[in-house]
Amino acid sequence: MLRPRESRDLRLTSSVVTVTPDATVTWAHDVSGNAVATATFQTPADHLVIDSVADVQLDATPWPIFDIAASAASYPFFYSREEWIDLGALAIQQYPDANGRLRDWAKGFVRGVSTDTLSLLKDLSLGVAGWIR
Repeated sequence: MLRPRESRDLRLTSSVVTVTPDATVTWAHDVSGNAVATATFQTPADHLVIDSVADVQLDATPWPIFDIAASAASYPFFYSREEWIDLGALAIQQYPDANGRLRDWAKGFVRGVSTDTLSLLKDLSLGVAGWIR
């Protein structure tokens, strides 16, 4: 990852990639919109150093606000029959967890049994990210 992918909320203001030994670096975009660098070297070498410095402008809100149906504003909430049909296989547990280890781990990030849904999503997201760090 030599440079971030630009988006509506992230603008790349400058990017400098330095390669040692000297190389000709060309850039292209893949089908996913990623910037792909190709380095062509003139001579063999026994070491390779790639240094990338990027400045970005981040315009994203600190925490996005999503539209949530009134029926789902508080957790726990219940799906309608039509929503269960739309969820299909996503509503089926994929891996056995007889002792509830995953459930208990996830509940550890939630501040209360009953909470508003946006707080629940934020608690889970920040909790998992912090746990990984």
